[in-house]
Amino acid sequence: MAEPHETYVAHLATLGIDATMLALDKKGTLAGGTAKAGGTPKAGDTARAGATMKVLGPSSRLPRLLVGSDDAQHSADLELGDPLGKGGMGVVWSATQVALRRHVAVKRLRDERVGPEAEAQLMREALVTGALEHPNIVPVHTLGLDDEGRPLLVMKRIEGTPWNKLLRPLYTEDGPADARELERHLGIFMQVCQALEFAHAQGVVHRDIKPENVMVGSFGEVYVLDWGIAVSTRDDAIGLPAVEPGTLVGTPAYMAPEMAAADEAIDARTDVYLLGATLHELVMGEPRHQADGVFAALTLAFESKAIEYPPWVPAELAEICNRATHREPAERFGSAREMREALLEFQRHGSSRELADEGWQRLELLEDILGPDLRTVTADAIQIHALASEGRFAFERAREQWSGNAGARKGLQRLLELMIHYELSNGNVRSAAGLLGALPEARPQLEREVDRVAKAQLERRREIAKLEKLRYDADINVFTSTRRRFSLLHGAVLALLAVGLFALRKLGLHQPGYPDAIVVILVLGGVVFMGRRRATTQSSSNEVNRRLFDSILGSLLFVELVFLLGFWGDIPFPVGLALAMLVGGATCGMMVIYFDRRMVWTALGFVLTGVAIMAMPELRGLWIAVGGFASFASSAILWREVEQGRHVSQRPVAGRAETPRFGTPLK
Repeated sequence: MAEPHETYVAHLATLGIDATMLALDKKGTLAGGTAKAGGTPKAGDTARAGATMKVLGPSSRLPRLLVGSDDAQHSADLELGDPLGKGGMGVVWSATQVALRRHVAVKRLRDERVGPEAEAQLMREALVTGALEHPNIVPVHTLGLDDEGRPLLVMKRIEGTPWNKLLRPLYTEDGPADARELERHLGIFMQVCQALEFAHAQGVVHRDIKPENVMVGSFGEVYVLDWGIAVSTRDDAIGLPAVEPGTLVGTPAYMAPEMAAADEAIDARTDVYLLGATLHELVMGEPRHQADGVFAALTLAFESKAIEYPPWVPAELAEICNRATHREPAERFGSAREMREALLEFQRHGSSRELADEGWQRLELLEDILGPDLRTVTADAIQIHALASEGRFAFERAREQWSGNAGARKGLQRLLELMIHYELSNGNVRSAAGLLGALPEARPQLEREVDRVAKAQLERRREIAKLEKLRYDADINVFTSTRRRFSLLHGAVLALLAVGLFALRKLGLHQPGYPDAIVVILVLGGVVFMGRRRATTQSSSNEVNRRLFDSILGSLLFVELVFLLGFWGDIPFPVGLALAMLVGGATCGMMVIYFDRRMVWTALGFVLTGVAIMAMPELRGLWIAVGGFASFASSAILWREVEQGRHVSQRPVAGRAETPRFGTPLK
């Protein structure tokens, strides 16, 4: 496949144009594409000049204008002063129009460029600028012939500076130019667009729009100059010639691809391209087709590839530039007016872009603070959330002012995604889910990640709840006041029943035995059952209390069995009572292992009571009353100490069930 420049060389060859002979004039303009500037005109050039003069009319009809100098003795129509500037074709002089005593500018051909083609070009420029009466086009006062019969053009004298002398890149890596500078240069560009809108409405295409051909007056006036290569796009367009295919004209650094191809398909969209190339230079500070040599610049113009603008150029402005300079005319703005309106819209979005820039500053600072690994962030959460809130506010306000602000949309998406990851890394699933709903663009993968973390947290909470339940159920410090009251009640009931039966025996009214003991145990069992029921129904109770009451009920059941066996086996009653006390002591001994070692005093009380009964059986009722009450009272004192917190178990470690200080968790 041929290289692009080879393709272009072959294309020029089919048109009879020698690429090696291409050269530019002093203003960088290619005036004919068939010979170097200053060379001898070819027959084709002369023919084209004749055709042009035929359209414009013979120069003999033009008035004679006498040209002199300030110190001339003879009368003159024009008094020449100093030269104001030189172009590839002519020289512009300051002058005074004697009849009206006004300052004017006079354009004459350079001596080395005198010839039919140059004369025709100057007269064509005069005819165009004279016919296009517009505030941004230099007024023409008259067209005439000098003393030597050469055409000269008398125009309004403009005090100003060529636009290219004022240009600086509007956007650099350090940021945009001053707001006033932006407004000034875009305002100049808008006026150039207005001049071309008017020209296109008259069927005229300029073909050489560039900053050098725009004059900025001392009071802000803007004029589009150098209409020498303008052409007509319709038959009645003020007598201008139509495009001549096969001729290269224009400035390669700005040239549209159809111009580089020497195509006849020249229309208003060609000038739109030149406007886009000029806007590119405003933005970047250099011509669009920047290259070493004429042919290299023409090749770039012929290819007209889209430009990838740096990130500091607003995306909307970059899009305007690329659309205006699209290789296909149909893809460009349809008119200079349409392009101007796009730029006006860009200017109206300035506040939105400024807000988006503020948002990006906050976002970049936030990214620097958070770093690549969110798990190692040590910055203050308040600072992080403040930056995120400020950035989000800026982006959202920017989008409210301009819904099409792609930079604000992208920044908001990036900021919210960053904060979602940050919140997830800190376990704030609810905050992450809230940010997820504010994303401009849905992220299914991120949604799945939030859902996964939420489920993991829910499972963890369930596990923690289970561990907390185990810790609570194993905590001996729970329900102590109720246990204390029931211990005293239990001891009091046992003491009262024992004393009552002892008194009846001493008075000879009744001889207590196993049946009485069985009834006493049933009464005590009823008291314990009430405590068990309360421990079961109250929410403040726990498993250790239920099992404690169950242990006492189990102990009473064994005592009841002892009495039944003693009654059935005809075992002496004092022996049965002593065995019952030993059962109670054994039960409390088990509580020493599983609940609290201080229960040893309760166990010891029951054991000593059993020993006393065996030693002095005649006082067995008294021993049971005193020993039983003392045993239960000691347990009540223990629960009181626990309640007052003098020997409370240590607090549990977060996320892990704790083993009570004097026992093990119940399972």
